Formats: sequence, C-alpha cells, structure tokens
Amino acid sequence: MQENKYDELKFFEEYGKMCRSQKSLSGAGEWIRVTNLHKCLYL
Repeated sequence: MQENKYDELKFFEEYGKMCRSQKSLSGAGEWIRVTNLHKCLYL
C-alpha cells in the first residue's frame, strides 16, 4: 500500500505554509485564469 504524504507531520506543516494553503483560491496561481475563462463563458 502506498504511503499518504499528508499523514506525515513535516509535510503537512510545510504544505500549510504555501500561499494557496493560506489564501485558498485567491492564492492559487491559476485562479485568475479560471475566473477569466468563467467570465468568457457567461458573456
């Protein structure tokens, strides 16, 4: 069975420091492109 990295405390702590983890979708680099695409679909 494959290990789950999220179960490792060090990984979980570092993952929590990432911009996307702290700011949710607004911290995700691709989010601006997704919102622009969404606007184009509903014009």
